[in-house]
Amino acid sequence: MPNRTYPRNIGISVPSGEGIYEIVVVGKDRIGVLRDLAEIIASHGISLVETGMYQAFDHGEFVFAGYGDFRTAKCNPQELKSELKKLSFVIEVQVDLPASKTFDRHLFPIVISGGERVIVLRMESFLKVEKRLEEAMGSGGGTIMYEVGRDYGLEVVNRYKELYLHENEAKLLEILRSGARATGWGLFDFHVENPKKIFVRVEEPTMSDTSDGESRFTYGIVGGLIEGVYGRRFNLERSDYDRENRELKLIFTAP
Repeated sequence: MPNRTYPRNIGISVPSGEGIYEIVVVGKDRIGVLRDLAEIIASHGISLVETGMYQAFDHGEFVFAGYGDFRTAKCNPQELKSELKKLSFVIEVQVDLPASKTFDRHLFPIVISGGERVIVLRMESFLKVEKRLEEAMGSGGGTIMYEVGRDYGLEVVNRYKELYLHENEAKLLEILRSGARATGWGLFDFHVENPKKIFVRVEEPTMSDTSDGESRFTYGIVGGLIEGVYGRRFNLERSDYDRENRELKLIFTAP
């Protein structure tokens, strides 16, 4: 696990303040394009307060998106747009006031590896669904959430198996650790004591602030991940959530 991590801002919100303009550049990808864009923007006294993304595509094009502070700029937005369009690799430039004070107007949809579309859902909003289901259905609600999480975990592993053919179990667990971190589920660590007993430690898990700290959905995801890697179902034997240190410990065993 990394010694230190940093929050990932996916850049869908607009920075606050006056004189903020959204800058979007589409062009032909080559070495140094990001440097060239940054140099021109900086030469006009424009501060990049946030860069939402720089993404290169398989067909040889890139998209750069960010927000510039024009309060002390030596040019206006239209002049910057005209200068950027003169660059040989640039296809299209947009320099606009944000459509609203909340979200950007140009970037849609949100995708992850393989171009699969995803949505952004606040963690607490989702966990409230789990809590209300358990309040309404008791242990049956918890069982449903566990199975939904398990199905999701299995789906994730199968997708990784399609992307990374012929990887062994140890390599798949390493990929799962990285994937869970990148997608915000937590900092996972797997310890295989034997083929039928696996310890899982999760730092900063997606856990609610309920009194017991339970999240059957999260437990189900972990169970599904392990099942997908080893090809057989594992049962949750024990769970322990350290609220103070934000650390979840799970033990899964196979029949």
